[in-house]
Amino acid sequence: MPVQPDSLLSVSSNNEAPQNKASQAVPDTREPDSDHEHAHSHVHDACCQRDDGITGSAEQLLAHAALFWPDAYEVNGCLFLFDEPSSEEWQDLHEGCDGDLTSMEALWNHQHPALYFAEDHLPSREQLLWLCERLQSIWQYRLQAGFPHLDIEVSLYTGDADEPEITLEEFQLTVYQHRQES
Repeated sequence: MPVQPDSLLSVSSNNEAPQNKASQAVPDTREPDSDHEHAHSHVHDACCQRDDGITGSAEQLLAHAALFWPDAYEVNGCLFLFDEPSSEEWQDLHEGCDGDLTSMEALWNHQHPALYFAEDHLPSREQLLWLCERLQSIWQYRLQAGFPHLDIEVSLYTGDADEPEITLEEFQLTVYQHRQES
């Protein structure tokens, strides 16, 4: 079972999804009160207190949202994540990939998730794998829901028989379409 960040997640022993400690029940230490406002206030306070280490700036939260649910663009039969290529970038991609649309998508859409971390806060191998597997699943769902007419693959590379111990920076997520050969 993958290792979870101890400060944020508890690990279940039966292969269930990890549970966020912030979602666990908070015991009520107040005296019973029939006043609805008091009860609502207590529930609100218990739910909205953040002590789980995931608070941050608006910019950080928005960047995380964009990472987990990226923008996607269909351009000339290609699917591009995060940004739509300019006409100059399209031309460079097209020439650099000899017109192979799948190669163009794979080149534009590959991501190295270890690079999302500050150098002095790199995750463990198990933590990075855990993150990559979730990104892979979320992206696959997001792209199939948004582009049901496309046969989209979100691949995860974490090494193979020839390179079993690649560096964290070499972990790679790649998005491309399966195309019928003509």
